[in-house]
Amino acid sequence: MSKDVIQTTSRLQEFLRQIEAAYTDPARNYSNRFKLDRHRHINALELIVDFLEQEFESSTAPKRILDLTIALRDLDNGRTAPFLAAENPGNRPIDPGQIWMARACTALAIQWWIEGGMSKRAACDQVQKLVPELSDFALRPSRRSRDLRASSADWHKQFEAGDVKHELALGTYRKMREMMMAKLAGLPEDQRVAVADEHGRGQLLKALEVAGLSPHT
Repeated sequence: MSKDVIQTTSRLQEFLRQIEAAYTDPARNYSNRFKLDRHRHINALELIVDFLEQEFESSTAPKRILDLTIALRDLDNGRTAPFLAAENPGNRPIDPGQIWMARACTALAIQWWIEGGMSKRAACDQVQKLVPELSDFALRPSRRSRDLRASSADWHKQFEAGDVKHELALGTYRKMREMMMAKLAGLPEDQRVAVADEHGRGQLLKALEVAGLSPHT
């Protein structure tokens, strides 16, 4: 490995360490969790700007990201940049992105288990068994009487059909599904089952993380 590659790898590792630290700093004098989350995002964005300016002096990307950082800070002073203003959803509002990302992770978990040879019914049973706490977060209030098993089956059907209005969640699902198929390609059956189960469980943990929840004990 060349000296340049080693130095670049070292800089990237330090950059990643700083980003992770930005999201794990203890809470200070923030009025609520959402304001704390915003400031952690701002701190991470500032680190990204600094890194890009050092590594790519002629790039215009840092300026664009800095614009976003400034706009996020302006929210503390009651000012909302036009590009951050919420759109009027009309008569058919969609659920927040955080909810759709949790649903995407759940649908991916189901697909992992299906690719490992499990039936969809059994995969949805796993969701109900392993992450029951997702029910209150990811189900609409009008559907809280339904169990997570039935709803997760619906989410999986929607993501597989591409019938999801949240573009980022759908794009994430499709990208991760492609990676899933590449990872499973050519594996012997016993190894395929083990890998699918490991990643299925991992996706449910990601769903909880997106939702800001902790696994039940």
